[in-house]
Amino acid sequence: MQPDGATGVIEWRVSDMPIAYEVALAEMDARAAGIAEGTERELVWLLEHPPVYTAGTSAKPADLLTPERFP
Repeated sequence: MQPDGATGVIEWRVSDMPIAYEVALAEMDARAAGIAEGTERELVWLLEHPPVYTAGTSAKPADLLTPERFP
């Protein structure tokens, strides 16, 4: 489903400054929800964020020595 008046063209965005990981993740989650609802177009976003370590999708809090360090 496409948003009202959408042409089906994928939106492109290029960020020329680093974007904080948490900010990019929140925006991606919001965009994905909008796409699922049919109110947003798909987006290809070229960006860089400052270095960050993530625990990974299969990590469990019990596996980590300091889980509060990971997004």
